[in-house]
Amino acid sequence: MHRSTPLSYSRTVQYGLLLVVVLMLTLLPVAAAAAPLGALNIVLMYESSSSDTPLLGITARLADDVPLPAEIVLPAPESANVMWSGEFFLEEGRENIPVPARQETREGVPVIVFTLSQSRLGHAEVVYPGSTVVTNALSGVEEIGFDLTLPYETGPVYAGIAVPPTVSVLAGSDVVQESREADGLTYYFVERPSGTPGDSVALSLQVREVAPPDLYNERVPWMVALVAIIIIGAAVALVLRQKRGRTEG
Repeated sequence: MHRSTPLSYSRTVQYGLLLVVVLMLTLLPVAAAAAPLGALNIVLMYESSSSDTPLLGITARLADDVPLPAEIVLPAPESANVMWSGEFFLEEGRENIPVPARQETREGVPVIVFTLSQSRLGHAEVVYPGSTVVTNALSGVEEIGFDLTLPYETGPVYAGIAVPPTVSVLAGSDVVQESREADGLTYYFVERPSGTPGDSVALSLQVREVAPPDLYNERVPWMVALVAIIIIGAAVALVLRQKRGRTEG
């Protein structure tokens, strides 16, 4: 199964309509101007060695004290090719708005910048060189992953890689959590309660296919995988909120 590149706007809108679970992230307390982003999710979707370049989705929420319209600045990999960027809405029946993004260097790191005028949720989907590197051609081993640098402070950060059941993970970054979901996909992720300028958000896996890609159930859409990861991120946010509430109580 090959993923078409670039993604169509309609498919991206489907992703956005399912992003309602990110609303839970808005429940987190947000610091004053010191935290321009209230929360940040970074997800790499890997399908197979024969598919198109993995898609990296970057979603963030502006801090509550930032008035709209406002720029949203997302960390980005080097030489990223932006397939879609824009505003996400949580209201039922409201369409997401594509917004052209520009790539800049802020605080010495590459970023994706665009303006939010109606929503506090911004999202970008990118492909980039180096998302996969062959480490053992004879055995079919690849290394997949990302290494992004934060330009500003953020609230909770969630970073993950999703792989299908036809992919075996041989090794990965230290302290990576693993979650096998009902859709058959496995998620390898890390999380942290906040991020500061210059922090690296990195994740990598060494993988190898264990079955032909066409044996994977193509009826399971990748947007389900994206939603599952977002749900995990939201659950983490709720746990952090509950712990914070008990501490303050």
